[in-house]
Amino acid sequence: MLENTLGAKDRELDALRRRLADQIAQRDKELEDLRNEEETRKNAAAAKRRQLEDSLTNALRELESAKQEVQTLSGRAAMEKKKAEDLANERESLVKELTAARSRANEAEGDLMKLRAEMEELEENADKK
Repeated sequence: MLENTLGAKDRELDALRRRLADQIAQRDKELEDLRNEEETRKNAAAAKRRQLEDSLTNALRELESAKQEVQTLSGRAAMEKKKAEDLANERESLVKELTAARSRANEAEGDLMKLRAEMEELEENADKK
């Protein structure tokens, strides 16, 4: 009978050991799964960080490029403004010269008319004599 009790206790102990071993194996599996999930999250976070760093680097390059383009365009705009100012000054100078030339032409025409009138008068006076 003692042997039966000891045998039953041994079987209970074996069953308990198996359950504990199964629970330990299950916990080890859960722990490994958690570690894998954590590693996956770390890798995903690192990949996202690299992607963001790359995006930031590209954005900084584009910004620098845009700054250089703005500087170039500002320089061109300044040159074009200077050319426009020079052309405006030249136009103003030409308008003044044209106005002066018209004035001289009008004076010359007036002088010519006076000379013609004097010539006609002289011719009339010469014809009378």
